[in-house]
Amino acid sequence: MVLNIWFTGCGPCRREMPELSAWKDEMPDVMFFSSTYETPEIARQVLDRGNFNWIPLVNDTQFKKYIGSNGYPLTIVVDKAGNIAAFEYGTSPEQRASLKRKISELR
Repeated sequence: MVLNIWFTGCGPCRREMPELSAWKDEMPDVMFFSSTYETPEIARQVLDRGNFNWIPLVNDTQFKKYIGSNGYPLTIVVDKAGNIAAFEYGTSPEQRASLKRKISELR
């Protein structure tokens, strides 16, 4: 399972969404969720415009405390046993490549 935590005002979050959507298309056997603390109405504006195809969780405030000053987005990879196998605060081509490799290893 992969969980991506974001919000609509996060430019890096929005810029990575097309690439993350491609991961879901490439790995249909993996569960992909996105989480935002924002309301469905606010989140939908970005989700629909960006065609972000992950399963959206909205009004989800519980992850905000884990983000703290580390920044958005936060992407978490969970293995089949339910253990956190990898996580990345922020986003860069290198971070996304590392996460994608980890997801592929766990499949």
